[in-house]
Amino acid sequence: MQLIRRCTQIFGYVISHCYFKSIFVTKEIYQGPLKATCIPFLTCYSCPLAVFSCPIGALQHYMVIRQIPYLDFAHVGIVALAVGRMACGWLCPLGLIQDLLYTINTVKIKLYPVLFNIKYFSLFGLAMIIPYFTGVTWFSRLCPYGMLEAGLPWVLWNPVNPHTHVPAIDTNVVGLLFVVKFLILVVFLTLFVFSKRPFCRIACPLGVIFSVFNRISLLQIEVLNPEKCGHKCNLCLEVCPMEIRIADDPNSGECIRCLKCMKCRKVKVGIGNIFESPSKPKPVDENPG
Repeated sequence: MQLIRRCTQIFGYVISHCYFKSIFVTKEIYQGPLKATCIPFLTCYSCPLAVFSCPIGALQHYMVIRQIPYLDFAHVGIVALAVGRMACGWLCPLGLIQDLLYTINTVKIKLYPVLFNIKYFSLFGLAMIIPYFTGVTWFSRLCPYGMLEAGLPWVLWNPVNPHTHVPAIDTNVVGLLFVVKFLILVVFLTLFVFSKRPFCRIACPLGVIFSVFNRISLLQIEVLNPEKCGHKCNLCLEVCPMEIRIADDPNSGECIRCLKCMKCRKVKVGIGNIFESPSKPKPVDENPG
C-alpha cells in the first residue's frame, strides 16, 4: 500500500506540472483555462511547469478582490467531503519531499506542540485577513514551496521572452523579500530531515481546511477495541508521519489518512457508518393482545 502511495504522490506532481511548452517555446507561465481549476494540494501558480492553480493561492486572490471563492470551495470541498485530509497523505508533492528527506539517517527531533498553532495564522492571517485589507497575497510571498517551485527556478533560469526579447525576471526585484523567502525555505528543508512533516504540522493552511472534514467525510478510520490498546503499544504512533496516536482519536484532524497505521491489524478503513453496529431487532410479541 505504501508503494502505491508513493506512486500516487509522484503522479500528483506529474499531472499538475507537465506544461513543458512554457519552458521550450513561450518562456512564460501557462495561463490557459486549466489555471482556473484548483488541485487539492499545494502547488505554485508561478511554477514554469504548473498546469493548475493552488487552492490557497486562489483563496488569497479572492480575498484581494473581496469576493467569495465559490469555485475554490467546490474543488477542495468535494475532495474533503469524500476522503477528508487524504490528499495531504496521498497526492501532495510537498508531502513526498518531506517524507523522503526524513528517511535520511540523522538524529531525529520532536517539534514543540506550541508551533502547531502557526498554521492557523498562515490560513486566517497570511492567506485571508491580511490579503483582504492590504491587497497583497502574503502567504504566497513567503511560501517556501513557492520558492522551491517557482522563485528559484525562474531566477536561476531567467529566460528571454521570445516576443519581447526581455529577460523574464528583472534582477532589480530580487531583494530582501526574496532573501527572506529563501531563508524560510532553508529552515524548512532542514526541518524535513530532522522531524516528521514539519510544514504540514506547523505552517500549511490547506491542511487546516482539510482537517475540518476528517470527522464528516465518507472515508472513516476505526480502531477495533481501542480500550485494549493501552499505552504500551505505540505502533500507530511510531509509524505515523504526523506523530499522532490513532488509537486515541481515529479521525483526528491532524491525520493525513496515509494509512500507515494499518500496519496494526486493529485499524480498519471504511465508508460512512460501516463500523456502526447494526441495531438489534425488536423482540416479537408472540402473544399479542
